[in-house]
Order: sequence, then C-alpha cells, then structure tokens
Amino acid sequence: MRLLFITMSCLLFSNGLISQSTPDDPKTVVEDFFKAFHARDTSGMGQLMAAGMQLQTMKPTDTSEFILVDQSRKKFLSGMQQLPDTLQIEERIKSYEVIMDGPIAQVWTPYEFYVNGRFSHCGVNAFQLGKVRGKWQILYLVDTRRKTDCP
Repeated sequence: MRLLFITMSCLLFSNGLISQSTPDDPKTVVEDFFKAFHARDTSGMGQLMAAGMQLQTMKPTDTSEFILVDQSRKKFLSGMQQLPDTLQIEERIKSYEVIMDGPIAQVWTPYEFYVNGRFSHCGVNAFQLGKVRGKWQILYLVDTRRKTDCP
C-alpha cells in the first residue's frame, strides 16, 4: 500500500511538472503560432496576433551590415495567403526561452528555415507578448536572418 502511495505521489508530482504550460501561456501561444504558420492558417495566426502587431526583420546586406525591414500584420497575413501550394516552408525552432513579468513576456526562439526541404536561412525570433483582457497576444516580432553561423 505504501509503495502504491509513493508511486501515485510521484506520478502526480511529475505530471504537474510536465503540465506547466497552459493554453494561454506565452510559449504555447508561440508554438500555436508556428503550427498555424506551417498549416498556412492565417485565421489561426491572426487570432494570436494583436491588432496593431508589428513585424520587423534585421536583414543582412552585401556589406555584412544589417538593415531593419518593417512589415505590417496585414501584409504578412496577406503574403502567407498568396504562397503557392507547391512551396513548402518549415521553420524549425531549436529552443524556447521565456521571460515574463506580469502582463508582458519575451519568447526567444533560435530557428532554421527550410524551403521545399532545403536550408534557406537561420536566425533568432524575438516575440514580445502582452496579456490583453486575460489572453496572451503577440504584440511584436523581430527576427534575424543569415545563412551561416546559425544559433
């Protein structure tokens, strides 16, 4: 009986550790964003993005410098809808680092990007999220892009 109690206690304790993320946890929001991204579900992505969300890319130039490229939420979602079905895109997230303070969170995700199964580029995504009306939403996304020295 004592062994059963210890076993059940361990299972309950370990289950609590594994189930730390909830549907409205910032990491889960970013994971859900990428699920929708890979499925080209612009409605699903849009539900996770705040209405005034900003997207930016630190894009490398020929001179090894970087320029900041802006994109609106609307243009991003429209561009996703226009991708041909024959174009397969995959963003492989290497890890997630989440930092939170009350109603704001940062989710840092190093990645590799593939087009039709071939490596395209790599970098890091920095998601800024805010808890708006009790629900986490993506407020801002900036990423880096490069072909070498992947994180």
